[in-house]
Amino acid sequence: MPSFAATILSHTSTGNRSSNRSDPASGPSSYYCMYNDQILSLTGSIIYLSALPALALAARMTHKHGRKPTMWGIAVLLVAGAALGAAADNLAAVFASRALMGMAMGCSFQAPTMLLCEVLPRQSRGMGMYCYNIALSLGFLLAGLFNMLLHDPAWGWRASVALLAAPGVALAALLPSISESPQVLLQHGKEDAAAQLLERIRPAGSDTSGELLQMRAAAGRAASAGKTAQRLQSLVTHHKPE
Repeated sequence: MPSFAATILSHTSTGNRSSNRSDPASGPSSYYCMYNDQILSLTGSIIYLSALPALALAARMTHKHGRKPTMWGIAVLLVAGAALGAAADNLAAVFASRALMGMAMGCSFQAPTMLLCEVLPRQSRGMGMYCYNIALSLGFLLAGLFNMLLHDPAWGWRASVALLAAPGVALAALLPSISESPQVLLQHGKEDAAAQLLERIRPAGSDTSGELLQMRAAAGRAASAGKTAQRLQSLVTHHKPE
């Protein structure tokens, strides 16, 4: 956005590089890279650079603390990243904002998907994962549309970044009504709570006792595995969709 470049570049050492802006009259390629500035371009890449280590960290957090605490972390990271980005007046703040949102994105590929696979019945897990991926795609589409609508106003880029807090706020509002995974309850020795949860979330007449036995076996294999990857593989083997 022009307003973003005018605000951020004018307050940083890269402001002098704005003279490196390509001339639109030079051809279509100039629109692809309007600013010949690698540091400025890093503001987009830093999301993915921070998402990768966050994904690895989320794997440990979901196993040790559960799915819901990790999802609370996602909500906090989204809101904090959006607030910091909307108030940013230099590239350092933009980098920090993008890093926080990248961490939230990395964690979102771990905890929510595991919770879905562990809560949904086996025959519904494939559809549940498809719906989750569709929801992510719709979120990306809406973000792009709002970014286009807010392109021209001077305050548009701040509003566009602030709107990224909406998923975090929605997640925080929904989490109190979402149950923890029965698999996590079993891993922490709460078998009665896991059995009650299965009876509540499964259709009437379902064989929850048989499923509980399978989950107990999966939890035992995960506890005896020596590495995080082996523990996750043990759980995924049980919770794979049909």
